[in-house]
Amino acid sequence: MDDPVRRKDRDVSDDDAWIEAFLARAATGVLAVAADARPQLNANLFVYEPGTRAIYVHTARHGATRRGAEAEEHASFACFEMGRILPARRAIGFSVEYASVIAHGRLAIIEGPEASHALRRFMEKYAPHLEYGKDYDGVTEADLARTSVYRLAVEEWRAKRNAKPRDEPGAYPYGGPYPPPGPAADTENP
Repeated sequence: MDDPVRRKDRDVSDDDAWIEAFLARAATGVLAVAADARPQLNANLFVYEPGTRAIYVHTARHGATRRGAEAEEHASFACFEMGRILPARRAIGFSVEYASVIAHGRLAIIEGPEASHALRRFMEKYAPHLEYGKDYDGVTEADLARTSVYRLAVEEWRAKRNAKPRDEPGAYPYGGPYPPPGPAADTENP
């Protein structure tokens, strides 16, 4: 990738197993395309298919994401999760636990059996407790006629994470509960 991760101690771009596990568990992501002469972002559910290094996203049949996919095959995708706040004595030293993946590749609008397969994978990811054919019906031609399904064929990715031990002094979740006031660690996170 042209722009390497600045903090080498947080770079996990070469750890394909970690990246694939993260993409399998991350709940949401953001697809970036160019449409109407400006960047378009679409926050959405997604599915990662490890055997093909493909990320599947779906949207309405019409709109900026569809126009962007029709106009330009290059696209980017990002997903991330936030962990605990990591306080420090100086405000500039505060940090946060996080994990993120940014992928670049070629975006294609898919239809037919591949689109049906991708939509079924969505159900398997987001409703694993429900059984196809018993608890819900499969995707029909009418469903596909009103849905755009996209495959981002990942050509390259960048990943980073900042994780601390469970007992990290002073670490607390965003939104609380907050630890009692007291001296914070004297650390810097450049």
